[in-house]
Amino acid sequence: MEQIKPILPQEFIEKLQTKQNSNKIDFKAYFKPYIDQIITHTVGPFCWFIPDNRAMKIVATSDNMAQLTPFAKAEWIGQGPAFLASIVHPDDSYYFLAATSLSAELYENRPIETREKLRVNIYCRMLDANRNYRWTLIQFVARYYNEQGRIESTLAVMTDLSSFDMVKKPMMTVIDNNNKEHQYFKVITNNKKLEPLSIPHITKREQEIVNQMIKGLNTPQIAASLNISYHTVENHKRNLRKKTATKTSAELVYLMKSNCLI
Repeated sequence: MEQIKPILPQEFIEKLQTKQNSNKIDFKAYFKPYIDQIITHTVGPFCWFIPDNRAMKIVATSDNMAQLTPFAKAEWIGQGPAFLASIVHPDDSYYFLAATSLSAELYENRPIETREKLRVNIYCRMLDANRNYRWTLIQFVARYYNEQGRIESTLAVMTDLSSFDMVKKPMMTVIDNNNKEHQYFKVITNNKKLEPLSIPHITKREQEIVNQMIKGLNTPQIAASLNISYHTVENHKRNLRKKTATKTSAELVYLMKSNCLI
């Protein structure tokens, strides 16, 4: 069983910093297509930031940082890992750095053709605009790799989960879409081990059906959209409710969204 341990900002820098080069890259322009699509994937209010791993500084953020964090957009620019750790709950901060470092390692060690099928979600408590801690989901939506295969920049999205019944401790999930079954892990900070989560396997077809349900489509509409029969859709819904121990479609959609299973 793989182990993970909390790390300090300096160790975080040592692990993620890439070599300086003369190339001037507009990372915000590079990530713009992904930024434009963020709203279709989030489950709550969100903001984003982009670090440059050569200088280990934040170089761009969304305009609404002051609405979701204690600091305005201009105050984020030029900040490093210590700043990020400072807005995370003291019990979670070094775990957050360790989980972020681990996610970079997971991506960099993957074959190029399988990297984009890996999804990493980090859950921790972060300060909101009123300096109150609330559960936040951090996702690394896209990455920029240098010629050595190292991550030079990342589009990091922070989603406010205060409206959901979230986990009660920091957690990290890893979903590998290269396999038929997703793999979920949580980081336990007291024993520093990666342990499997008891989350039901949701098939690709079941995910498609839930996505249609989120859009407000009923069973006949879903059947027509996916070119399957009415009874097939109903059977999938029944199986999903059984897997997730939910009684209604509303409960099912809420559970799937709040646990980021879709």
